[in-house]
Amino acid sequence: MPLQAKTYKWGKVFYRELALALSLVLLPHLLLVHTFFSRDTATIYLFGLEFSHFYKSNLVLVWFILKSAIVFTILLLWFFHCRFWWRNFLLAASFPFSYWFARSCIISVFQERGGTMVYFWPGLLGLAMIFLVYGIDQIRQKHAAKRFNYFFFKRQHVFYNKDLDRYYGQLSASMETLKMKKVGLNDKTYLYQLYHKKRHVGRQLFLREPDSIEKYKSKLDYGICAFLLCLPFLAFQYIILPNDVKEYQLANWLIKSYGFPSLRSLGWYFSHTFSSLLVCFIWYISERRWWRYALLSPIVLEAYRLWEVFFNSKATKVDEVEYISAAPWILLVVALLYAVSRLIRVKYRILDVYEDLETEMEAVLNQMSASESLKGSSQTSKNSESDSL
Repeated sequence: MPLQAKTYKWGKVFYRELALALSLVLLPHLLLVHTFFSRDTATIYLFGLEFSHFYKSNLVLVWFILKSAIVFTILLLWFFHCRFWWRNFLLAASFPFSYWFARSCIISVFQERGGTMVYFWPGLLGLAMIFLVYGIDQIRQKHAAKRFNYFFFKRQHVFYNKDLDRYYGQLSASMETLKMKKVGLNDKTYLYQLYHKKRHVGRQLFLREPDSIEKYKSKLDYGICAFLLCLPFLAFQYIILPNDVKEYQLANWLIKSYGFPSLRSLGWYFSHTFSSLLVCFIWYISERRWWRYALLSPIVLEAYRLWEVFFNSKATKVDEVEYISAAPWILLVVALLYAVSRLIRVKYRILDVYEDLETEMEAVLNQMSASESLKGSSQTSKNSESDSL
């Protein structure tokens, strides 16, 4: 098998991860779509049918739908790309957002407000979505090729290396030279040179076996599990707040609604936004791949939303002006992703060379094994002929 320093597998992985990074950067900005809907009407039309909902306007309805759907989608992306042993706990953490999404998207349209059924059916649909995702993941694991089960880069060495591009050029040239010398070398010498070339490439990339990362259980992993299990209970704590008052005196503290219709509305907004911020932050500190920096986009946006509500007395709208204030930081995140992606693309090209070396070594070993077995069979036949004589 000829050696080639071309991308055929890791190049696809790079573009797939690049698409994921761009999705994480742009996904929180989809919430701006709600500004295109009417602030005056509370009626929607589907397939020629008219439906009324209990929200103040269509703008508010779409805002509720998108706000829960975006965080639910981020959690699903985390679940499908997580390789740690606690990944199934992410489905439990996604229940509040699937419940709020189902309640806003379906139940609030087809059912009037009031009664226990308003809370029962969204919960049932939220659980159904989670079990559907789990079933899809099980089917995906059975049929998907093990294309990602290779190596990780150590976190401290991922960010920057000036000589990496030059090293790739030298490695490609040395591969071509080794391929040309293959004809004049015996199998053992050729295998020896392949082995040392493979070790050199592995040291340059700081490769690590995935099992040492995925199955290792640290205190941080147990802390993440505890957080994911407690998140559904923390997210629904807002229901203990009164729904018909805007101020509440608690000992020496005066709790205000900060412009929201009631304290419960403020509690829901805080629970939703703070839970989203914690989810993105936990994913960021637990992730080891290069596209983790894309998570800074939702982290910055969620932090700005909390700032605008609790510390900006001049703010009159939520989830609209934060994008303007956070724009410089988002641009910095995009610039950081661009710089890291250029480096990682070179590393993935070198990984293609690394896999070429492994494939070539296996081919040489199989060829040597076949030669040894052929010699053994011929020697056995000669011995049997001499015995018969």
